[in-house]
Amino acid sequence: MMKKILKFLGIVAIVALLAFALSVFLSRRESEPPALDRFEPGAEYQAADGHPAKITSEEASFAYALPGSTKLRYYHARSGEIKELDLLKPGRPTLVATIKPLATYISWSHDGSELIAQVGTEYRSYNLSKNTSQVLEKNISRPVFSKTTDDVAYLYFNTATGEGTISITNSRFKEFKTILKTRLDNWEIQWNDSRRLSLIATSTTTKLDSLFLLNTQEKDLTQLIDGQGNLEARWSPDGRMLLYSYQARTGTKLFLLSLETGTTTDVSISGNASECTWTSDSTTAYCAVEQGKEDSIMKIALDGKAELVLSPDEAGFVDARELLYVHSVPGLVFKNFKDGRLYLLKLQK
Repeated sequence: MMKKILKFLGIVAIVALLAFALSVFLSRRESEPPALDRFEPGAEYQAADGHPAKITSEEASFAYALPGSTKLRYYHARSGEIKELDLLKPGRPTLVATIKPLATYISWSHDGSELIAQVGTEYRSYNLSKNTSQVLEKNISRPVFSKTTDDVAYLYFNTATGEGTISITNSRFKEFKTILKTRLDNWEIQWNDSRRLSLIATSTTTKLDSLFLLNTQEKDLTQLIDGQGNLEARWSPDGRMLLYSYQARTGTKLFLLSLETGTTTDVSISGNASECTWTSDSTTAYCAVEQGKEDSIMKIALDGKAELVLSPDEAGFVDARELLYVHSVPGLVFKNFKDGRLYLLKLQK
């Protein structure tokens, strides 16, 4: 009997001790100031000068800067949510719309109010302001919005006949104009300016890429680059300069091509054009360049000379992709493939 009493008293003493410890812990927590959540309204994106700051607490892709604004829209793949944040007024991002999750491609309209997303083999267009959407015809692929209008360029290809067209339509996909007939189904389409398309095609025999300009009004096709491996292109906003790369025997080569003069300039670094972005005035490009296991950010002038902006030591644990220049900050937004989040690197004005 005595042993049971002692055992009971021992348990009571342990419970009392745990309760006392918990009360002390809670009282200290109440007396301490609350921790600052950098994603709460009023918080600031904390980063040392010249270092990138994380601007999303979740995985984010396909960032788009709204014209004339510091607001940025992005896509959360797992939920399908389109969210918006202000790069100069940090706080919780606001929900704009919800589309299908797990999209692998998104093209934004020039004002960010519409988009086209690919999930699997399906393409669907969304009007975010009207909260409407439609599935595109199954023979349509590679749709891309114009940089300045609501026009959409796309490839229409009938696999049964082996014939297709490169066409233009409005954002409602109600009217269309055929620009070029083709038997190739692998065209990569970009807009050069409001009336010209940039087209990359892969030869079915050599597997090499060639780049063309297609005038959507006169329908003439001009070849700019012929027969290169893994050709990638980034056009300047004014459509006058082309930053492109291809795979050579000695590695990936990067070049600048001026449409006005026709001259090609070697860039003094190696890199992929897909990991570059242009400033809004078309005078400078920024590229993420791999150095070992980390990336550096390089600034490229029109004469091809490269200047280091951010070294791997300064960048930290970074694999920068989807670079986007935001004029109103000014700064670079990029996705870090190490953690899937978006980062902002402010640039000197």
